[in-house]
Amino acid sequence: LVMLVATNWTRLQGGAPAAVPPAEFSLITLTGTEEAPDATGVLVISPEGTAGSLVVDGLPQTGPERQYQLWLIRDGQRTNGGVFSVDSEGYGVLAIEAPRPLGDYPNFGITIEPAGGSPGPTGPRVMGGEA
Repeated sequence: LVMLVATNWTRLQGGAPAAVPPAEFSLITLTGTEEAPDATGVLVISPEGTAGSLVVDGLPQTGPERQYQLWLIRDGQRTNGGVFSVDSEGYGVLAIEAPRPLGDYPNFGITIEPAGGSPGPTGPRVMGGEA
């Protein structure tokens, strides 16, 4: 998984694949809920905390009218971290967008939302994790 994350992280950053992510990167594990018990994922946060990448596996495909949405949670407030889809194997990658450093968010969740995302969670929570 670390090699997979490193390859995707580097690819998202526009470089060549790295052997392993630098030790300064933070990794946060996400696990599936009752809605997606086989789902696994990891958030990779840059040393500065200003950039991140999400890699998930084992999520069911949603169809074109739905997408997954990452929520960055702080003090009970949810901020959109981006929307993504998964392939037929349940694999997906997202370059995270955040108005604050990712280290400022102690909790993370993923819900199923209408394509393009929602201003707030409306669908079932399928994954979650905490820093």
